[in-house]
Amino acid sequence: MLRYFLENAYVPLYGITFLLSLYRYSKYFDTKLKYLPIIFIYTFLNEMLGSLIFEYPEYRFFGSDALAFYNMVIYNIYNVIFCLYFFRIYTFYLDNEKIKIGIQYASIAFLIVATLNPFYEDFVTSSQTATYVVGGLIILVCSTLYLRQIFTTKNEIPWKNDLLFWISLGLFVFYAGYLPIKILRFYHSIYNITEGTHVRLTHLSLIVIMYLLIIIGFLRMRRRLPR
Repeated sequence: MLRYFLENAYVPLYGITFLLSLYRYSKYFDTKLKYLPIIFIYTFLNEMLGSLIFEYPEYRFFGSDALAFYNMVIYNIYNVIFCLYFFRIYTFYLDNEKIKIGIQYASIAFLIVATLNPFYEDFVTSSQTATYVVGGLIILVCSTLYLRQIFTTKNEIPWKNDLLFWISLGLFVFYAGYLPIKILRFYHSIYNITEGTHVRLTHLSLIVIMYLLIIIGFLRMRRRLPR
């Protein structure tokens, strides 16, 4: 029952989040978060396309039957775009100038890893583990720093009405829980170990929690974030 719910809940949550991001757009259209609807619709369409390729080989990108079910390339591209977007967001909204510079250097390091990763993991058929882990760790650190900033400084917007607070909380929960899974999956792939069903359930649960928190953020936001 739980597995059925999780398998069928996370994609609709992408769509609901996108619709809410449009509905509340007037609250943040003139801030650095103005491209959030694009990120959310990209997430939704990317997941739909990935499922379509996997379920229906006739929609495959590659002519070879051996590559018919491979859809990793679209997820690898998505991960780079997703990470770079949030690096930019946190560079703006974190107050400490040294931290801003640190994120910029971390972004460069991320791009270097993303460039080198395909040399030892096929970009088309394999998840770019190093790129994902490095990007995830940077987002985890950035979201943690923003959450700390919210609770240690006097902000114009109360935390419960701060959209980026809820987004950061969602990102923190997801990456804190999923990065160990990502590393474990890489280990399993190397040694051909069968993945337990609980791993998939945990992954889906983290996605659902993250997007529920983001949805709460859109529902609670009352005032605009700083420009």
